Amino acid sequence: MTQEFIDTGVILVFGKSKPNPVSFDTDVYGLPIVFGASLQQSHYFRAEAAEELDIVVAANEQGENVGVPFFGEYRYVLIPGEVEASNGIGGLGSKTATLDYTKMSYEEVTAHFGIEE
Repeated sequence: MTQEFIDTGVILVFGKSKPNPVSFDTDVYGLPIVFGASLQQSHYFRAEAAEELDIVVAANEQGENVGVPFFGEYRYVLIPGEVEASNGIGGLGSKTATLDYTKMSYEEVTAHFGIEE
């Protein structure tokens, strides 16, 4: 990841929860996200320098220990500027692009850009 990418591309980060101990379900959320109530955790990312992507878990109040993080896995999607969607329209540099990628799920982003697992 270069400085040019940081300046012109899109970085999306998703966290996958640890399995629920009763139902074994997992959930995927886009970052940044803040969990209040009992978790009191903020999850966010930053890319301040080339070749460096930091994912941060922080306590919300009074600097207490975070404890066990909600997410067990993270995935990120790096989309260079001027990349077209898999349908040939609506790329990042296109004036027809009206999608807010930060509101899309991980599955929607990978399908939109034709990203294989």
